[in-house]
Amino acid sequence: MSTQDEIILAFKKKFGVSIVTDKDKLELGIGYNRAEESRVNDYVESILCGELSIYSNQVLKKSKLSRIVLCKDLASLGERVGGLADLQWLGFTWFKGNQICIDVEYPLNHYARQVVHHELYHLIDSADDFSGLRDNEWKKLNPPNFKYNDDLGVNQKTTLTRGFISNYAMKAVHEDKAETYARMIVDYNGIEKLAKEDLVLKRKICRMKELMKAFFSEFDDLFWQARAKSSTAAPHF
Repeated sequence: MSTQDEIILAFKKKFGVSIVTDKDKLELGIGYNRAEESRVNDYVESILCGELSIYSNQVLKKSKLSRIVLCKDLASLGERVGGLADLQWLGFTWFKGNQICIDVEYPLNHYARQVVHHELYHLIDSADDFSGLRDNEWKKLNPPNFKYNDDLGVNQKTTLTRGFISNYAMKAVHEDKAETYARMIVDYNGIEKLAKEDLVLKRKICRMKELMKAFFSEFDDLFWQARAKSSTAAPHF
């Protein structure tokens, strides 16, 4: 059985990304505790390595992913979360490196898999600047008069609206994009099936493919065909 140091070293060698398990200083309002060593090891070997292997190292490098913090009790502003993207700006013009934080205490299932791609997408979405986070073109894909829960003057919506893969996707445009992308990676056939009866969701899938192809050429038709072949049915979260 490999030790944690050996697992982390092998991960760094394979993906060019560091794993952090100790407490570290993050943005104000973000907190977490150190996870059990055995749990971290299980997560890396059963979830993280497999999910990141979907991408080439060139994609990870372009996303500027430098570190992954694996922890437990991850919270943002007092609210428990499964993952967070911590974007590190330098001079507001380019990144010195990004990191994502993942709570490994959640069950090692579809949700755990989707968290990896959801948080990675936030890095991809902000690879050049923050325009992806407010993406007015994406908003135009929504039903008429729809507003996200984080928009000013909007009451929180609890009923899932057509065009959205989850309730969390209705929180903000960048969360909508990340949720859509993560589901396309993990359960491509499932989201395509939903899109057959949901024109808004269908438009979002097409737009996401355009955005990813513009980010890196490997996100071509062959990439999505591979996701379809590897698709596994995901429950509704």
